[in-house]
Amino acid sequence: MRGSSRAVILLAGALLASIPAAAQPAKDLITLDEFMNATDIKEAKLSPDGSAAIIATESPDWQHNRFRSDLWIWKQQTGETIPLTRSGHARAPRWSPDGKYIAFSF
Repeated sequence: MRGSSRAVILLAGALLASIPAAAQPAKDLITLDEFMNATDIKEAKLSPDGSAAIIATESPDWQHNRFRSDLWIWKQQTGETIPLTRSGHARAPRWSPDGKYIAFSF
């Protein structure tokens, strides 16, 4: 009898494992326009003291038929992200060793 109860428990466990998990709500699919207008984060560089970060982004500029490369700065103290450049050509940011200056390429 003991062997048959183990078999029943194993069979019940196998059946329960085969039942899919509770269905999660379906997420809306991303549209082609949303995909084509997405901003990519190309790189992020943390300051030497860890209090800020520079974020390099690339986003489409459909009016000028190109991609914009801009830099943003994030400050830990306030938690906000503000634009550092607006030229559309800034890339490859680097902090100075003391964290006072930021260098980048055009």
